[in-house]
Amino acid sequence: MFSAISRVKGTLQLLNDATLSFARGNILRNFSSSSMMCNKWMRRDKKRRALFDKFEGERLRWKTIAKSAILPKEITNYAKEVLHNKFPRDSSITRIRNRCNLTGRPRGLVRQYGISRIKFRELADSGKLAGVTRSSW
Repeated sequence: MFSAISRVKGTLQLLNDATLSFARGNILRNFSSSSMMCNKWMRRDKKRRALFDKFEGERLRWKTIAKSAILPKEITNYAKEVLHNKFPRDSSITRIRNRCNLTGRPRGLVRQYGISRIKFRELADSGKLAGVTRSSW
């Protein structure tokens, strides 16, 4: 068992040079505290995004080993144990919540602009979003 685990650890050392990244765009979003007051949920989300960015590659490697069907059970169980004990809970992608960059509202987000539907409508109506017009027919 220990030789197999040491081989997995050696493989992880080799994978550290590889670039394993999700195609998720800009995970670390900039919340500007100068233009508005960041609420605690926005600060918490920013912290979670930073943790995800820090542990993404290593977490993905261990997750791949844990889900492998061809590796022995003791190796996959060890990988699951490492996933459970080594990484902070907030470093998981499922803990990230998309929020409005202006208000922190968690629902009704227009992803392309990163703002809520309410702020999007206000900015579009006042002509502050380039290329956005109301539809009429």
